Amino acid sequence: MSTNYSDEVRVLLGPSVISSEIEGAHLMRKNLLDTIDRANESLLIAGYMLSSTEISERIMSKCSRIEVIIHLDKKQTFGNERATSVYHALVKAGAVVKLHSDIVEGSMHAKVIISDNKEAIVGSANLTYSGADRNLEMGIRIRGPSVKILRNTVTLALGGIS
Repeated sequence: MSTNYSDEVRVLLGPSVISSEIEGAHLMRKNLLDTIDRANESLLIAGYMLSSTEISERIMSKCSRIEVIIHLDKKQTFGNERATSVYHALVKAGAVVKLHSDIVEGSMHAKVIISDNKEAIVGSANLTYSGADRNLEMGIRIRGPSVKILRNTVTLALGGIS
């Protein structure tokens, strides 16, 4: 692999009470929302569950203007009343939402947001209130050429729907 390019990498941490105390750490919640907001062409999301009102509203605000593809765990989505409601709202808003069940031997547990093939977040945070605001979560935000490699990998791993 060629190394003639570079990525900008930011370490993400939540909740804010912890991330504000650690030099170099950036708040998970803010970066999740900022990455969604910066999407101008496409948004690819893979998550265990999506039940956060704030995150889902940000995603839905994009659906009429850009391609939004979301991969979620079927059991978790339909096992939670709020996540089920968010699923239906996303579909109604125009997002392509693919539900996965029993991927390999386990569940859909990835947590990835890719904006315009230029920026991505990979981390431990579920797209829930607790994942964005309460739990101890860690991840990275990448900006640069490696995001295309990540998108290709995510697309292939999740059955070709990108």
